[in-house]
Amino acid sequence: MNVLKNLNKNTTYRKGRIAELCAALYLICKGYQLIRWRYKNKWGEIDLIMKKGNSIYFIEVKYRSKIYNGLYSITPKQKVRIRNAADVFMQKSNKYKNIGMLSCQFDALILAPWRLPIHIKNAF
Repeated sequence: MNVLKNLNKNTTYRKGRIAELCAALYLICKGYQLIRWRYKNKWGEIDLIMKKGNSIYFIEVKYRSKIYNGLYSITPKQKVRIRNAADVFMQKSNKYKNIGMLSCQFDALILAPWRLPIHIKNAF
């Protein structure tokens, strides 16, 4: 039974990684530049950190069987953790300190099988 549980967990993990890769490629095609993929610190995790123009985008990627399930799957607790991780990223990133004021935005990218991705700007 544990073997099946771990197998399912590994499959879910793999699907999430593939969804993040697809999301990054989708955004790159839209003119975004990938800064970090799967940024983690002790305060939180950010799936994708992208740059376009003078803005930094912190993007949460969700892969669900139905698009509408992904729309409601970012919890308030997750939002706080993403914001905290983004604060630390901006404080520690010397590269962006010297540029001056950059605008930051928190987006979501929802993926589902056989559907085009939905990019929700300023999701939270």
